[in-house]
Amino acid sequence: MTHRKLRALTSRLAGAASAGAWPAATAAAFVNVAVAFALGFREMAILLLILTILLVAPAHLTRPRHTGLRSGDATPATADRRTEGDVPADMRDYTEDLELTVVIGATADDDQVYERRSTQPHNEVRQRQLTLITPYAEPGAGRVTVLPRLRVDDEEVSADWRPLREVAGRGAVVFTPPATDETVTWELSYDMPGGIWNSLRSTGIDVFRYDVREFPIGRFTVRFILHPGAESAFVQERARRGHATNFAADQDGRLVAVWTADTPAQRAKYEWDLRVAWRS
Repeated sequence: MTHRKLRALTSRLAGAASAGAWPAATAAAFVNVAVAFALGFREMAILLLILTILLVAPAHLTRPRHTGLRSGDATPATADRRTEGDVPADMRDYTEDLELTVVIGATADDDQVYERRSTQPHNEVRQRQLTLITPYAEPGAGRVTVLPRLRVDDEEVSADWRPLREVAGRGAVVFTPPATDETVTWELSYDMPGGIWNSLRSTGIDVFRYDVREFPIGRFTVRFILHPGAESAFVQERARRGHATNFAADQDGRLVAVWTADTPAQRAKYEWDLRVAWRS
């Protein structure tokens, strides 16, 4: 009689667990536990063990698993994944190719920069904000004002340089009329009071940095031109991006090397190491 009661109690609890009727099962358990005291300690321990397994196991099996994704995430986020919303609206209005030429002169007054840009508008482009190449200023040095010369290939479009006072060397090129459909090719040329390459002239070593993260770069090339006082030279982008030709003499006796970015060019801050052996 005792063992039949135990089997009957176990059967009722198992049936309640499979049907999800836990309130009824719990009530039945408390009623039958009172009966179990009459069965002896051994039978009561077995009964409590069975009850514990039936209560805990279903809750554990139905617990949700954490995948490391937030609710609504389709894939894990990565540091380099970007969406169109990460790009400022004005940067989606155009794509721009840049041919940058830096002329290292015999003196500070001979240093020149040419920025030839081809702007392909996707929407109306009224102006282009940019920062000119400037040397690293010594502590306490005064502010240098640079007024670039502007030329536009299209005779029907004019362009004006308007300095922005917040940052030295920064300004806006304003197109009249605005660029809409056709590619506009234009060039900035300027020198820098006090020179740009004084360190390279004195030590034969320098680093050139240029940041293209602030505009949607297309093709990107940099031409390095050294005055005839250079006997040999070497240039390499520090992150090994793109590729550069060896320096070779042009018809004027200047050493010239051309670095070309990978296609498509990465939006990054580029750094080139320059080494020059000057003629004695």
